[in-house]
Amino acid sequence: MLRAVRGQVPAAQATTPRARPTHATSVLALALTIAGALSIFPHSDAPHAWLLSPATFGLTQHEEEFRMRNLQNLAVVSSLAISSLAAAQNAVEWRVADGGNGHWYERIARNDQSWTALRALCEARGGHLVSITSAAESSMAVAVMAGQSCIIGGFQDRKAPNYVEPAGGWRWCTNEPIEWSNWNQAEPNDATGLGEDIMAAYPSGLWVDLSNLPGDVGWPVSFAIIEWSADCNADGLIDYGQILDGSLPDANHNNIPDCCEGGVLCDPCPGDVDNSGAVNGVDLAA
Repeated sequence: MLRAVRGQVPAAQATTPRARPTHATSVLALALTIAGALSIFPHSDAPHAWLLSPATFGLTQHEEEFRMRNLQNLAVVSSLAISSLAAAQNAVEWRVADGGNGHWYERIARNDQSWTALRALCEARGGHLVSITSAAESSMAVAVMAGQSCIIGGFQDRKAPNYVEPAGGWRWCTNEPIEWSNWNQAEPNDATGLGEDIMAAYPSGLWVDLSNLPGDVGWPVSFAIIEWSADCNADGLIDYGQILDGSLPDANHNNIPDCCEGGVLCDPCPGDVDNSGAVNGVDLAA
């Protein structure tokens, strides 16, 4: 279960991931643009004259103090907006060009759901609870966790031939074997006696076992990580990223390309035999 961590070694720094654009980004940029635009109004009649230099328009001491108070208020509002934006969690890609696997990851709120419910939620969104299969992927997960402990996709299969408490029968919800592990000291330990059969990760990346029951004292963990790894058309690109960039339509917004659900070709340009990005003479000859 979750406890004070001893002997943690900081995980390696993850490659900076590419974030999915958000409406908040656009709103903040628009707000700052508008604020800058308002500063061009003359002092005499403009309601936002406090953005201008007092020397330019001969402001009195009282007007200058009013201007400074408003500037301070603007700074506070801007700081809050930026902090809120930084705190927002959005899907990020671990790019192949950066040594990654091309998968997409996102920290999501647990909302008091059990591990079983979280697993179902992730699968309904076209992904799965994250499976961490290497030190490099652990570093990526640490970056996505952003300082929070998170539920991850490991669980103890009591029907597995090697099941034994506390350390036997563990595997990923994707049916991948756990060949690389990152257990915290003395974990797994089934310490509560409630059947600690699911897994969470500390902000450092170290793993602990928890119960899938609300009574487990470890349940203050407030987040989970979803991972998108499906490549339904076997083109070497993760479907989720192709949906985001518009190359694969997803009309019902379930993060599964329509072509994969409808049994049609997913190739946006099936005549492009030489994969040049256009149908040309080479393609026609072929």
